[in-house]
Amino acid sequence: MQSLSRGSDIIYYASVFLYFWVFSTPVVSMVFGIYLYICINWLHIHFDEAFSSVRIAHYKGFTRFHITHSGDLEVFTLAVDKVPKDWKLDPKWDGESKQPQKPSHHRKYPSKWNRIDLPFYHQSSWFASK
Repeated sequence: MQSLSRGSDIIYYASVFLYFWVFSTPVVSMVFGIYLYICINWLHIHFDEAFSSVRIAHYKGFTRFHITHSGDLEVFTLAVDKVPKDWKLDPKWDGESKQPQKPSHHRKYPSKWNRIDLPFYHQSSWFASK
């Protein structure tokens, strides 16, 4: 078997790039999008997969996996049904001592912002009561 020249290599890789990236990627994306559209509207399945790609702020979430030192798997899931649109600065956050430096999840008031639509809501109040 003889080796290819450098020019043949470049032509080969350029043609593979054109085929897989420029031509195949849009076609596969369209086929997958049509599949999700049919599944949601007619078959009523794959709601999570289809809705995660929609650019709507509400009903989002994420999952964090953590393996402990003993080898156990911990799963933490955070989901938001409705995302607030209006925010205000939290005066309690500004009043809290910044020394010594602590990560925000160890602070009494972890966020600089509070949402406006619930005036008596404070982010750390639920965690403080537990």
